[in-house]
Amino acid sequence: MKQTHAIALAALALCLIGQPAASQAQELVATPESTTYIERQLINVTFPGGNVAEYIAAIERATENINFVVAPEAEFIPMPAVELEAVSPWSAVRLIDRRVGYVEGDPVQVHVRRSENTQPSESPIYIIHAETHRVRRAADPVPEPQDTIILPVAMLLDADVPAEDILACVDIALGLSDDDLSATVRFHEETGLLIARGDHRQLSTIHELIGALGHSVEQRLSNPIEMLEGELMEAREVIEALEAETEEAWGAAEEAHDRIREMEGHFEAMEHEFAMMQERMEQEAREAVERMREEFEHVLREREMRIHELERELEAARNE
Repeated sequence: MKQTHAIALAALALCLIGQPAASQAQELVATPESTTYIERQLINVTFPGGNVAEYIAAIERATENINFVVAPEAEFIPMPAVELEAVSPWSAVRLIDRRVGYVEGDPVQVHVRRSENTQPSESPIYIIHAETHRVRRAADPVPEPQDTIILPVAMLLDADVPAEDILACVDIALGLSDDDLSATVRFHEETGLLIARGDHRQLSTIHELIGALGHSVEQRLSNPIEMLEGELMEAREVIEALEAETEEAWGAAEEAHDRIREMEGHFEAMEHEFAMMQERMEQEAREAVERMREEFEHVLREREMRIHELERELEAARNE
Protein backbone atom coordinates (compact mmCIF):
# COMPACT_ATOMS: atom_id res chain seq x y z
CA MET A 1 0.00 0.00 0.00
CA LYS A 2 2.77 2.48 0.85
CA GLN A 3 4.57 1.69 -2.38
CA THR A 4 1.36 2.35 -4.39
CA HIS A 5 0.84 5.71 -2.67
CA ALA A 6 4.45 6.63 -3.40
CA ILE A 7 3.91 5.86 -7.08
CA ALA A 8 0.74 7.96 -7.09
CA LEU A 9 2.35 10.97 -5.39
CA ALA A 10 5.29 10.79 -7.79
CA ALA A 11 2.85 10.79 -10.69
CA LEU A 12 1.03 13.89 -9.41
CA ALA A 13 3.89 16.11 -10.57
CA LEU A 14 3.25 14.96 -14.11
CA CYS A 15 -0.45 15.69 -13.73
CA LEU A 16 0.22 19.45 -13.45
CA ILE A 17 1.84 19.64 -16.87
CA GLY A 18 -1.62 19.94 -18.41
CA GLN A 19 -1.06 18.12 -21.71
CA PRO A 20 -4.16 17.88 -23.95
CA ALA A 21 -6.42 14.92 -23.26
CA ALA A 22 -6.48 12.16 -25.81
CA SER A 23 -9.33 12.48 -28.25
CA GLN A 24 -12.03 9.88 -27.97
CA ALA A 25 -11.84 6.96 -30.33
CA GLN A 26 -14.06 7.26 -33.34
CA GLU A 27 -17.24 5.26 -33.38
CA LEU A 28 -16.63 1.69 -34.53
CA VAL A 29 -19.40 0.07 -36.55
CA ALA A 30 -19.35 -3.69 -36.19
CA THR A 31 -18.48 -5.49 -39.42
CA PRO A 32 -18.02 -9.23 -40.03
CA GLU A 33 -14.26 -8.69 -39.55
CA SER A 34 -14.64 -6.84 -36.22
CA THR A 35 -17.42 -8.85 -34.61
CA THR A 36 -16.80 -11.78 -32.33
CA TYR A 37 -18.55 -15.11 -32.34
CA ILE A 38 -20.69 -13.95 -29.41
CA GLU A 39 -21.93 -10.91 -31.39
CA ARG A 40 -23.22 -13.05 -34.26
CA GLN A 41 -26.07 -14.33 -32.12
CA LEU A 42 -29.54 -13.04 -33.04
CA ILE A 43 -31.76 -11.78 -30.24
CA ASN A 44 -35.32 -10.62 -29.65
CA VAL A 45 -35.96 -7.52 -27.57
CA THR A 46 -39.33 -6.37 -26.27
CA PHE A 47 -39.02 -2.99 -24.54
CA PRO A 48 -42.17 -1.23 -23.26
CA GLY A 49 -40.46 2.15 -23.06
CA GLY A 50 -38.48 3.94 -20.39
CA ASN A 51 -34.91 5.24 -20.39
CA VAL A 52 -31.58 4.24 -21.90
CA ALA A 53 -30.43 2.34 -18.80
CA GLU A 54 -33.61 0.24 -18.80
CA TYR A 55 -33.29 -0.40 -22.55
CA ILE A 56 -29.68 -1.58 -22.15
CA ALA A 57 -30.81 -3.82 -19.28
CA ALA A 58 -33.41 -5.39 -21.61
CA ILE A 59 -30.72 -6.05 -24.24
CA GLU A 60 -28.41 -7.46 -21.57
CA ARG A 61 -31.09 -9.92 -20.48
CA ALA A 62 -31.42 -11.14 -24.07
CA THR A 63 -27.67 -11.61 -24.62
CA GLU A 64 -24.87 -13.66 -23.11
CA ASN A 65 -21.26 -12.70 -22.37
CA ILE A 66 -21.51 -9.10 -23.59
CA ASN A 67 -20.37 -6.30 -21.27
CA PHE A 68 -22.14 -2.93 -21.24
CA VAL A 69 -20.66 0.27 -19.82
CA VAL A 70 -23.20 3.10 -19.47
CA ALA A 71 -22.16 6.63 -18.54
CA PRO A 72 -24.27 8.17 -15.74
CA GLU A 73 -25.34 11.09 -17.97
CA ALA A 74 -26.85 8.66 -20.51
CA GLU A 75 -28.82 6.50 -18.10
CA PHE A 76 -31.99 8.63 -17.84
CA ILE A 77 -32.34 9.70 -21.49
CA PRO A 78 -35.89 8.73 -22.56
CA MET A 79 -36.28 5.73 -24.84
CA PRO A 80 -39.58 4.83 -26.59
CA ALA A 81 -41.03 1.34 -26.84
CA VAL A 82 -39.13 -1.03 -29.11
CA GLU A 83 -39.98 -4.45 -30.55
CA LEU A 84 -37.05 -6.23 -32.23
CA GLU A 85 -36.84 -9.74 -33.68
CA ALA A 86 -33.76 -11.65 -34.88
CA VAL A 87 -31.30 -8.75 -34.74
CA SER A 88 -27.68 -8.66 -33.63
CA PRO A 89 -26.85 -7.14 -30.21
CA TRP A 90 -24.90 -4.35 -31.90
CA SER A 91 -27.87 -3.46 -34.10
CA ALA A 92 -30.08 -3.27 -31.01
CA VAL A 93 -27.60 -1.01 -29.21
CA ARG A 94 -27.20 1.23 -32.27
CA LEU A 95 -30.82 2.33 -31.92
CA ILE A 96 -29.88 4.69 -29.06
CA ASP A 97 -26.92 6.24 -30.90
CA ARG A 98 -27.31 10.04 -31.21
CA ARG A 99 -30.55 9.99 -29.22
CA VAL A 100 -31.05 13.33 -27.48
CA GLY A 101 -32.57 14.02 -24.09
CA TYR A 102 -32.50 16.88 -21.61
CA VAL A 103 -30.86 17.01 -18.19
CA GLU A 104 -31.58 20.15 -16.16
CA GLY A 105 -32.56 21.95 -19.34
CA ASP A 106 -29.36 21.06 -21.23
CA PRO A 107 -29.48 18.76 -24.28
CA VAL A 108 -27.56 15.50 -23.85
CA GLN A 109 -26.73 13.34 -26.88
CA VAL A 110 -26.04 9.62 -26.53
CA HIS A 111 -23.17 7.99 -28.41
CA VAL A 112 -22.37 4.28 -28.60
CA ARG A 113 -19.17 2.58 -29.58
CA ARG A 114 -17.57 -0.82 -29.37
CA SER A 115 -14.25 -1.40 -27.62
CA GLU A 116 -11.47 -1.73 -30.19
CA ASN A 117 -9.37 -4.00 -27.93
CA THR A 118 -11.76 -6.95 -28.04
CA GLN A 119 -10.23 -10.16 -29.40
CA PRO A 120 -12.37 -12.70 -31.31
CA SER A 121 -12.30 -15.07 -28.32
CA GLU A 122 -13.17 -12.40 -25.73
CA SER A 123 -16.47 -10.94 -24.55
CA PRO A 124 -17.15 -7.67 -26.42
CA ILE A 125 -17.59 -4.37 -24.58
CA TYR A 126 -20.25 -1.88 -25.69
CA ILE A 127 -19.70 1.62 -24.32
CA ILE A 128 -22.58 4.09 -24.06
CA HIS A 129 -21.48 7.62 -23.22
CA ALA A 130 -23.14 11.02 -23.46
CA GLU A 131 -22.20 14.50 -24.61
CA THR A 132 -23.81 17.40 -22.81
CA HIS A 133 -24.39 20.61 -24.76
CA ARG A 134 -24.86 23.10 -21.98
CA VAL A 135 -27.19 25.94 -22.87
CA ARG A 136 -25.64 29.21 -21.86
CA ARG A 137 -27.89 31.40 -19.77
CA ALA A 138 -27.53 35.09 -19.12
CA ALA A 139 -26.61 34.67 -15.46
CA ASP A 140 -24.34 31.70 -15.99
CA PRO A 141 -20.58 32.02 -16.31
CA VAL A 142 -19.06 30.58 -19.43
CA PRO A 143 -18.25 26.97 -18.42
CA GLU A 144 -15.55 24.86 -19.90
CA PRO A 145 -16.90 22.14 -22.18
CA GLN A 146 -17.43 18.75 -20.52
CA ASP A 147 -16.14 15.57 -22.08
CA THR A 148 -15.75 11.88 -21.19
CA ILE A 149 -12.68 9.67 -21.39
CA ILE A 150 -12.44 5.92 -20.88
CA LEU A 151 -9.07 4.62 -19.75
CA PRO A 152 -8.04 0.94 -19.38
CA VAL A 153 -6.43 0.22 -15.99
CA ALA A 154 -6.33 -3.58 -16.21
CA MET A 155 -2.51 -3.52 -16.34
CA LEU A 156 -2.41 -1.68 -13.00
CA LEU A 157 -4.82 -4.18 -11.47
CA ASP A 158 -2.75 -7.10 -12.80
CA ALA A 159 0.29 -5.50 -11.11
CA ASP A 160 -1.53 -5.72 -7.74
CA VAL A 161 -2.41 -2.02 -7.60
CA PRO A 162 -5.84 -1.95 -5.88
CA ALA A 163 -8.67 -0.08 -7.59
CA GLU A 164 -9.22 1.86 -4.34
CA ASP A 165 -5.67 3.25 -4.55
CA ILE A 166 -6.14 4.27 -8.19
CA LEU A 167 -9.33 6.17 -7.34
CA ALA A 168 -7.64 7.72 -4.30
CA CYS A 169 -4.79 9.00 -6.53
CA VAL A 170 -7.34 10.49 -8.92
CA ASP A 171 -9.10 12.25 -6.04
CA ILE A 172 -5.80 13.67 -4.77
CA ALA A 173 -4.83 14.90 -8.24
CA LEU A 174 -8.19 16.55 -8.86
CA GLY A 175 -8.10 18.10 -5.38
CA LEU A 176 -4.99 20.08 -6.37
CA SER A 177 -6.83 21.96 -9.14
CA ASP A 178 -8.83 25.16 -8.72
CA ASP A 179 -11.83 24.01 -10.72
CA ASP A 180 -15.20 24.85 -9.20
CA LEU A 181 -16.91 21.86 -10.78
CA SER A 182 -15.88 18.40 -9.65
CA ALA A 183 -15.25 15.65 -12.16
CA THR A 184 -17.24 12.42 -12.18
CA VAL A 185 -15.09 9.29 -11.97
CA ARG A 186 -16.41 5.75 -12.11
CA PHE A 187 -14.61 2.38 -12.15
CA HIS A 188 -16.08 -0.61 -14.03
CA GLU A 189 -14.63 -3.66 -12.29
CA GLU A 190 -15.75 -6.30 -14.82
CA THR A 191 -13.89 -4.67 -17.75
CA GLY A 192 -11.11 -2.88 -15.84
CA LEU A 193 -12.10 0.53 -17.29
CA LEU A 194 -11.89 3.93 -15.60
CA ILE A 195 -14.60 6.29 -16.87
CA ALA A 196 -14.23 10.00 -16.13
CA ARG A 197 -16.24 13.07 -17.11
CA GLY A 198 -15.03 16.62 -16.60
CA ASP A 199 -13.47 19.61 -18.28
CA HIS A 200 -10.31 19.64 -20.36
CA ARG A 201 -7.91 20.21 -17.47
CA GLN A 202 -9.51 17.59 -15.24
CA LEU A 203 -9.47 14.91 -17.94
CA SER A 204 -5.89 15.83 -18.84
CA THR A 205 -4.89 15.44 -15.19
CA ILE A 206 -6.56 12.02 -14.94
CA HIS A 207 -5.05 10.89 -18.25
CA GLU A 208 -1.54 11.96 -17.21
CA LEU A 209 -1.94 10.34 -13.79
CA ILE A 210 -2.99 6.95 -15.21
CA GLY A 211 -0.16 7.18 -17.74
CA ALA A 212 2.38 7.93 -15.01
CA LEU A 213 1.12 5.03 -12.89
CA GLY A 214 1.31 2.70 -15.89
CA HIS A 215 4.85 3.88 -16.69
CA SER A 216 5.93 3.29 -13.10
CA VAL A 217 4.44 -0.21 -13.11
CA GLU A 218 6.10 -0.97 -16.47
CA GLN A 219 9.47 0.08 -15.09
CA ARG A 220 8.98 -2.11 -12.07
CA LEU A 221 7.92 -5.11 -14.16
CA SER A 222 10.51 -4.57 -16.92
CA ASN A 223 13.44 -4.97 -14.55
CA PRO A 224 13.02 -8.44 -13.08
CA ILE A 225 16.77 -8.78 -12.40
CA GLU A 226 16.57 -6.53 -9.35
CA MET A 227 13.55 -8.44 -8.10
CA LEU A 228 15.34 -11.76 -8.62
CA GLU A 229 18.48 -10.43 -6.90
CA GLY A 230 16.38 -9.34 -3.93
CA GLU A 231 14.69 -12.74 -3.77
CA LEU A 232 18.11 -14.43 -4.10
CA MET A 233 19.48 -12.35 -1.23
CA GLU A 234 16.49 -13.27 0.92
CA ALA A 235 16.96 -16.94 0.01
CA ARG A 236 20.64 -16.75 0.95
CA GLU A 237 19.77 -15.22 4.31
CA VAL A 238 17.28 -18.02 4.91
CA ILE A 239 19.89 -20.63 3.93
CA GLU A 240 22.49 -19.07 6.24
CA ALA A 241 20.00 -19.08 9.10
CA LEU A 242 19.17 -22.73 8.39
CA GLU A 243 22.88 -23.62 8.23
CA ALA A 244 23.44 -21.92 11.61
CA GLU A 245 20.51 -23.84 13.09
CA THR A 246 21.80 -27.08 11.53
CA GLU A 247 25.29 -26.50 12.93
CA GLU A 248 23.84 -25.81 16.36
CA ALA A 249 21.73 -28.97 16.12
CA TRP A 250 24.81 -30.99 15.11
CA GLY A 251 26.71 -29.59 18.12
CA ALA A 252 23.87 -30.60 20.43
CA ALA A 253 23.76 -34.05 18.80
CA GLU A 254 27.51 -34.52 19.27
CA GLU A 255 27.25 -33.51 22.93
CA ALA A 256 24.43 -36.00 23.41
CA HIS A 257 26.48 -38.69 21.64
CA ASP A 258 29.48 -38.00 23.90
CA ARG A 259 27.25 -38.16 26.94
CA ILE A 260 25.83 -41.48 25.78
CA ARG A 261 29.33 -42.88 25.23
CA GLU A 262 30.34 -41.67 28.69
CA MET A 263 27.33 -43.32 30.24
CA GLU A 264 28.07 -46.50 28.29
CA GLY A 265 31.62 -46.44 29.73
CA HIS A 266 30.25 -46.07 33.25
CA PHE A 267 27.81 -48.87 32.61
CA GLU A 268 30.59 -51.16 31.30
CA ALA A 269 32.72 -50.39 34.36
CA MET A 270 29.82 -51.11 36.68
CA GLU A 271 29.07 -54.31 34.78
CA HIS A 272 32.71 -55.42 35.05
CA GLU A 273 32.77 -54.60 38.76
CA PHE A 274 29.54 -56.53 39.25
CA ALA A 275 30.97 -59.54 37.42
CA MET A 276 34.10 -59.45 39.54
CA MET A 277 32.02 -59.15 42.71
CA GLN A 278 29.84 -62.04 41.63
CA GLU A 279 32.89 -64.17 40.87
CA ARG A 280 34.45 -63.27 44.22
CA MET A 281 31.28 -64.15 46.09
CA GLU A 282 31.02 -67.46 44.26
CA GLN A 283 34.67 -68.19 45.14
CA GLU A 284 34.10 -67.34 48.76
CA ALA A 285 30.98 -69.53 48.79
CA ARG A 286 32.91 -72.44 47.33
CA GLU A 287 35.71 -71.98 49.87
CA ALA A 288 33.21 -71.81 52.73
CA VAL A 289 31.51 -75.00 51.57
CA GLU A 290 34.90 -76.69 51.28
CA ARG A 291 35.86 -75.63 54.80
CA MET A 292 32.57 -76.86 56.19
CA ARG A 293 33.00 -80.19 54.39
CA GLU A 294 36.54 -80.60 55.77
CA GLU A 295 35.42 -79.75 59.30
CA PHE A 296 32.50 -82.16 59.01
CA GLU A 297 34.80 -84.94 57.84
CA HIS A 298 37.28 -84.15 60.63
CA VAL A 299 34.54 -84.32 63.25
CA LEU A 300 33.25 -87.52 61.70
CA ARG A 301 36.73 -89.15 61.81
CA GLU A 302 37.19 -88.08 65.43
CA ARG A 303 33.83 -89.60 66.37
CA GLU A 304 34.70 -92.83 64.57
CA MET A 305 38.08 -92.96 66.35
CA ARG A 306 36.36 -92.32 69.68
CA ILE A 307 33.85 -95.07 68.97
CA HIS A 308 36.66 -97.54 68.15
CA GLU A 309 38.47 -96.52 71.28
CA LEU A 310 35.34 -97.08 73.41
CA GLU A 311 34.75 -100.45 71.78
CA ARG A 312 38.30 -101.55 72.64
CA GLU A 313 37.91 -100.40 76.23
CA LEU A 314 34.60 -102.28 76.46
CA GLU A 315 36.16 -105.37 74.99
CA ALA A 316 39.06 -105.16 77.47
CA ALA A 317 36.66 -104.80 80.36
CA ARG A 318 34.73 -107.88 79.29
CA ASN A 319 37.91 -109.89 79.05
CA GLU A 320 38.93 -109.07 82.61
